[in-house]
Amino acid sequence: MIYGFSDSLAEMVSSLLRAANMRISSWACLALSGLVLAGCGGGGGGGPVSPQPLPTLRQSKASEWVDEALISIEETRGAPTISSRMLGMVSTAMYDAWAAYDPVATSVTFGNRLRRPEAERTERNREIAVCMAAYRVLSDLYQSRQSRFASFAARQGINPQNTSLDPSTPEGVGNMVADELLRQRRNDGSNQANGYADTTGYKPVNTVDQVNDPNQWQPMRFIFPDGTVRVPTYLTPHWGLVRPFAVTNGAEFRCPPPPAYGTSAFQKELMEVYDVTSNLTDSQKLIAEYWAGGPGSVTPPGLWMEFAQKVSRDEKYSLEKDVKLFFLVGNAVMDAGICCWDSKLAHNQVRPITAMRFFFRGQKVMSWRGPGSGFGLVDASQWRPFQPDDFITPPFPDVPSGHSTFSAAAGDVMRRFKGSDSLNVRIDYASGSSKHDPLFVPVRPTTLNYRTITEAVNDAALSRLYGGIHFRTGMVEGLTIGRKVGDRVWNKANSYFRGEISH
Repeated sequence: MIYGFSDSLAEMVSSLLRAANMRISSWACLALSGLVLAGCGGGGGGGPVSPQPLPTLRQSKASEWVDEALISIEETRGAPTISSRMLGMVSTAMYDAWAAYDPVATSVTFGNRLRRPEAERTERNREIAVCMAAYRVLSDLYQSRQSRFASFAARQGINPQNTSLDPSTPEGVGNMVADELLRQRRNDGSNQANGYADTTGYKPVNTVDQVNDPNQWQPMRFIFPDGTVRVPTYLTPHWGLVRPFAVTNGAEFRCPPPPAYGTSAFQKELMEVYDVTSNLTDSQKLIAEYWAGGPGSVTPPGLWMEFAQKVSRDEKYSLEKDVKLFFLVGNAVMDAGICCWDSKLAHNQVRPITAMRFFFRGQKVMSWRGPGSGFGLVDASQWRPFQPDDFITPPFPDVPSGHSTFSAAAGDVMRRFKGSDSLNVRIDYASGSSKHDPLFVPVRPTTLNYRTITEAVNDAALSRLYGGIHFRTGMVEGLTIGRKVGDRVWNKANSYFRGEISH
């Protein structure tokens, strides 16, 4: 048994369940505890798949545009903060376009001022308006991909050249919603017009070669397969200043300072990372890899949108249900990113890789030695987590964990909307199919099963410990912030659904 690991994780889960007041049954709590302590594993093969391939079923026009949004994140190697804002905006545009044809719901952009008469409330009008709104917003956010979006819109039966603002037409409704949303977001603090460049003037205390303060974040060298070396700067340090959807501002749920370097509390967390990463099972390695969400993936916010699509297909949701679910999840991850990045900048906490190398400097330590090399003793300056060299640790501070914050927020609204904790996602890995350690991991076919949303949320958090990415405090504080964000988004979104916010 890894020292202090099982008991402390059980305590963490129990305390989180109490603090969050999760409405799940006793058997689900027991299942959750068993999964967190033991990890995921079992027979399988034919993977990996991220997530399990969805059956070829009819999906709503809204879900089709979510597909386009997620592909855009992957192909542009989008950052999680920027991607979460995009998902919030696209999902809001689709919901607002749909709401114009509902007798009760109000929209974020126009309140009840765009409500269309009953005669116009056809399903086709709703679809056209939703498609046009998504097309316009995505085209603004990814201007280099406009031709792709235009072709996709045309395949859906809408004319991308139609710029009408006539609200008596569904094209006009979609265009009006998109234009107003983009206007409202033009000066929201993201600095989109300048490529999302930092507006805070942040400068790291530590350099890539010198640790001046072991409490503070340090930039790291990323080494690419072709030998290219890069040192990424802090990713969007200003993101806590972006205007959120439901929370008051990014600082509203700011977490307390993490344990300081040199204290017994910090040393305990550092040793936990060391113990865990030195004794990883194949299942734990795959959990770390599956949730990694680095460049070229849909990122953690996008992964939760994929889960929302999975729920939609399983439940055979209508367009109405889809736009509401995506609106909830999109705004949950957007606000989660804003709150998470506020705390990251406020505390600027060191990552495990810097702390490990500094604390054990001059000593030999146990470490993963890279693909095909397994684990063994190395000089502390070469300690590395189970991560690829070209993304060895995220280029921003530790506390709180983005994975934990995004996942807890999205999981909360999804669970409440569905009225159930069930998820039923299965990811199969064939032997030797790992991306981080191909040919050697896993030794045997392995399956990750997420029977519930709660299981997925908790594994998303644990994945960062397994991957040597976060200390425990980052995981716990992220889950706490995410639950608060999810609750706030749920309440505000439902006020729109019920027509209680009219501007």
